[in-house]
Amino acid sequence: MKSFVRLLTALMLALAIIFNMAACDISSFIPGSEGSNDGTGNENGGENGAGGGSSNGGNSDNGGADNGGNTDGGTNGEDDYVFGEEYPCISITEAMLIAEEYVDSASTEKYYIVATVLEFVNSREGRMYISDGTSSLYVYRSTDINGASLSSSDLAVGDILIICGTLRNYKGTLEIEKGQVIDFYTPGVDTPTRPGGDNEDNDDDNTGNSGNNGNDSDSGNVGGDVIINGVDEQARAEFYGNSDPADSYEEAIQRSKSGIISGADRVPDDAPTISGYQPTQNGRFIRNNADYFADKNTYVVVNSRGYEVFRVYRGGGYITLEEVAAYVYAFGDVPANYVSSKKTSPQSSIWGEYLRLNHSPFSGDTERYPYEPELPNISGCGGYMDYYEIDIGTKGTDTGNGHEVDIYNDGYSIVRGAARIVYTHYDHDRDGVVESHEKYVFYTYNHYNDFQEYLNYYGGWGEMFGNITGGGTISSKYDYNPTPYVPVELLPLTSTSVAYVIYYYIPKDSLLAA
Repeated sequence: MKSFVRLLTALMLALAIIFNMAACDISSFIPGSEGSNDGTGNENGGENGAGGGSSNGGNSDNGGADNGGNTDGGTNGEDDYVFGEEYPCISITEAMLIAEEYVDSASTEKYYIVATVLEFVNSREGRMYISDGTSSLYVYRSTDINGASLSSSDLAVGDILIICGTLRNYKGTLEIEKGQVIDFYTPGVDTPTRPGGDNEDNDDDNTGNSGNNGNDSDSGNVGGDVIINGVDEQARAEFYGNSDPADSYEEAIQRSKSGIISGADRVPDDAPTISGYQPTQNGRFIRNNADYFADKNTYVVVNSRGYEVFRVYRGGGYITLEEVAAYVYAFGDVPANYVSSKKTSPQSSIWGEYLRLNHSPFSGDTERYPYEPELPNISGCGGYMDYYEIDIGTKGTDTGNGHEVDIYNDGYSIVRGAARIVYTHYDHDRDGVVESHEKYVFYTYNHYNDFQEYLNYYGGWGEMFGNITGGGTISSKYDYNPTPYVPVELLPLTSTSVAYVIYYYIPKDSLLAA
């Protein structure tokens, strides 16, 4: 079987060389190029070349190579600069041939690849899938050029990047084991520029705050109207007053570019709303282990009887507990309106009052914080799972331990309060799919003293466990008694519900294979 795979891969490489795919020019495969596929099944580009890329005889409105036409929205230089040409790039097909030989450890040499981001598995760890048209490749871990987490960058699905890293064959998975994203751009938005060159037509310098999408962070109040990073707050309020949540991935992305959330415009209470019916098995709550993906960018949230309630879209902005929990559980990442910082001001962000802070590691070190209950397999207690925490903006939580009780974000300042989601989404066996036993989402609204597990359905929250549950004093390092995690049964809701789910379940590994 392996010899057949090698033969097939070698054949693909030969074809790639014949058609000049082995070079860094992948314009035929990036979104926006003539005849290219954007990953959603729709072909873009064509005569006008809108969105960048190659245009044969047409107009390239947003830059890119233009053979015989005009470049109205910026050029790549007089010599038609090809993104990544200054590096000794190889194709992914070539990279796979090289990686196949490194079974015991990764290659010592680093290789450069230009490719499109297909999917993020975990942006904080830099885990993602990339493709250059010859094949696709898993990136196990990567950072930006400065060694920082990719979650603090603007890198998104569909962007074109240059990545440099070591290659490995890990138990049959060919991958970039450790990579560094040298540069990237968004087709149709940015124009790739030769390093050290000048690109006067590209006004988006991406130097604003996180989540700012390149807008001027010094906007403030203009002409008496409330303008935050170029967004008219009155117009935004009118929009929310007459609009339903986004109903497609494309709409969610467009909303995020304007700092408009894709979900419900409702600040949640601190305590979760729990479903009146929660299925059990063997005396334990059931955590729904069926992942209802409509496609790789759309996750369907059902109620405890299997009926669809709402959808969340990758790259959308969300603020309610149910939507954020579902988003994190499905995509292993945070909504677009979240930033890693704990100090960013709403007035410096395009999201305004919908900005949410904090995407940082959660150690779970119970020796340092003895009042905290131990979460499953958490690294801070000797386990193998890295957990992360994010803020949940509520109307205010009176925990009795000094946290200010106030609404999370009033558009001018943020009171972080005591509500957090703590989660892990870890592909432990590195098979490219995060199974149910490899992810957990917990909610605490008394600052890590007690937790409830998200059960992957609307209103599905597990039994509370922790310090206050056990009779301890809140956040006390002397009077504490955290009760342990309460296990759940991993089963699909449809096997226990009285109603059939009305949505077709597509396994995530099938989506990846497609």
